Amino acid sequence: MRFLFLAAALPLVTAYDLHVPTSNDEVVVVASVTNEHTPESGTSIYSAPPLINPGECTKPAVRREWRTLSNGDKKAWIDALKCAANLPHSDSLYKTRLSGGIPLINATASHYDDWTYGHIDTYTKSQVTALFFPWHRWYLDAFERVLKTRCNFNGTTPYWNWSLDVADLSKSPVFDADPEYGLGTWGTEANDWHVTDGAFNETIRAYPVPHTIRRQWTPQPFGENVLFPFEYPDKQAWANETATHVKIQAIIDGNRGDSDMFFAAIEGVREQGVRNAIQLAVGGDLADPTPNPADPLFWLHHAMLDRVFAMWQAKYPENAESYSGGSMQSLTQVDEFPTGLPPMVNTESLLPVSGLEEHDVAVGQVMSITSNYKNKWTGFSGGRLCYTYDNMLYA
Repeated sequence: MRFLFLAAALPLVTAYDLHVPTSNDEVVVVASVTNEHTPESGTSIYSAPPLINPGECTKPAVRREWRTLSNGDKKAWIDALKCAANLPHSDSLYKTRLSGGIPLINATASHYDDWTYGHIDTYTKSQVTALFFPWHRWYLDAFERVLKTRCNFNGTTPYWNWSLDVADLSKSPVFDADPEYGLGTWGTEANDWHVTDGAFNETIRAYPVPHTIRRQWTPQPFGENVLFPFEYPDKQAWANETATHVKIQAIIDGNRGDSDMFFAAIEGVREQGVRNAIQLAVGGDLADPTPNPADPLFWLHHAMLDRVFAMWQAKYPENAESYSGGSMQSLTQVDEFPTGLPPMVNTESLLPVSGLEEHDVAVGQVMSITSNYKNKWTGFSGGRLCYTYDNMLYA
């Protein structure tokens, strides 16, 4: 039996950006909850960074692959995550999601948990829609800013290049038992899949219910589908088959000028692409698509996805300008609309931030990781980002 929390029943079709109060029929799963703030009344402690003009990002920060970091650099990032987990909850966090089953905001949770809640809250807008890549690009960068401004972190978000580990993903260097610079290994059925080693072995995450981090290695993760209202077409597929250098490079080299097709290629047919495959293979917290930032591997996995997106954008000039797809998640129509139903997105579409920042963020601001984006139709140019990856040449 696969271990998943399944914090909320996954809605079949959801409207974009609906802001509603908490309903009385939702189950309170923690002792202390609050939902007093709305987008109008909550004021985030974080403002957006100043926009950068094209050409002004001359010294981008460099995100590096996990195994290339020194143990000291690994520890520094881990310590920053622990710091965020010791910061208090921010009352600017608010709930926007209409669907039932989402946990209420826990006022006794940590600020790290706030960011997990933001991921839960925006799931129906930022997953299996065309907002996925820009939203997660914003999310990783904004969280990194928290680590720098409040936790004295001087590094960058690392990434996990799973293509280097396809011979045996479970033996990847990211699974390290060291209590100071390791991210932990695997749980066992005997201990209910709890990760009992590494630097986060005693960490309690608040959502969807208080728990320690869990992982359940499942190299063929598609046999049992408890997440989506459809059957996986290839139940015997191996997760590592989705992450090979050849397959990832083909996605980067292909889909010229068509971001919608690029997004669909990453998702795969009926969610059997690399994004979901890696998450399901790791299992536990990472396998649950709503609260999966509870596992620190989330940041490494999504930084790698962002790297692949950035490499695709850099491949051809028309890729850097392409952005299309749907804004409404429809899991019952995923064959026809793998990146969401209409209304269609554009670079002026807003990324929902659930109070983690002062205002929702326009897609155009995160189209380029070095803020070199130019839109001849809207007149917008520049952005808010200034980083790159240590290897932008090959997957």
